[in-house]
Amino acid sequence: MEWTSGFLAMAVTAVVLFLVAVAQVSVIDWLAHSKVPRPLRGIARRLAQWHAARRPAPVALPPVLFELELRRLGAEVTRALDADQPAKAARVAAARAAYDTVLIDYGRSVGIEVPGTTGRVPLGAQDRFAVEEALVGAGYPL
Repeated sequence: MEWTSGFLAMAVTAVVLFLVAVAQVSVIDWLAHSKVPRPLRGIARRLAQWHAARRPAPVALPPVLFELELRRLGAEVTRALDADQPAKAARVAAARAAYDTVLIDYGRSVGIEVPGTTGRVPLGAQDRFAVEEALVGAGYPL
């Protein structure tokens, strides 16, 4: 009788350790790749829906804030072009990308179709000019 209880305890221990190892791999995959384990997907979906329902609706930024940010970023592009600092090209590219992102967001927020842009930044000079022209033509100052 004693050897069966010892064997049973060892078998249960092996199964428990196997399940812990499988759960550990699943949790690591969840944390590393945002893949929710299959048994928890329903709970995670309901939790996300509940969280989305409680979250307040996003408030649109007023156009004046976009104008101020564009002026600030325009000055930053000019400053980066005039400066004689290391990595000048990277600084200018970063400033232009920021300017273009705000420019596209400004156009979309006021309901202007942004011509020639696929959301990729930085924009080319012609695309940037087209967006600025569309905004000014609709009565939104830059």
